[in-house]
Amino acid sequence: KSALEEVFFSKFNSEKVAKETGLIRIRFVINCKGESDRFRLQAMDTNYNEKVFDKSSTDQLLNITKQLKGWGIKELRGQPVDYHQYLIFVLKDGQLTKILP
Repeated sequence: KSALEEVFFSKFNSEKVAKETGLIRIRFVINCKGESDRFRLQAMDTNYNEKVFDKSSTDQLLNITKQLKGWGIKELRGQPVDYHQYLIFVLKDGQLTKILP
């Protein structure tokens, strides 16, 4: 997790985003080769109600997520399988404050 935080906190440019507060979840699939694909984004306010963030925030987080490498390969009964991964980004006044889980 510390490696993920280092990447996002160093690459996310809060000066280029709207000053919004809430959570942005990016869900994606890691395939049997350890490559990411099929990205889905969901955004919500601090009360967990659906929200639409400005594209300056969501595009930046999505692009950084797509550039991540080094995902582990999961196996089931000795065979590599696809699996879902997700990251939740907490923004406060346009600043990235936390990455969950």
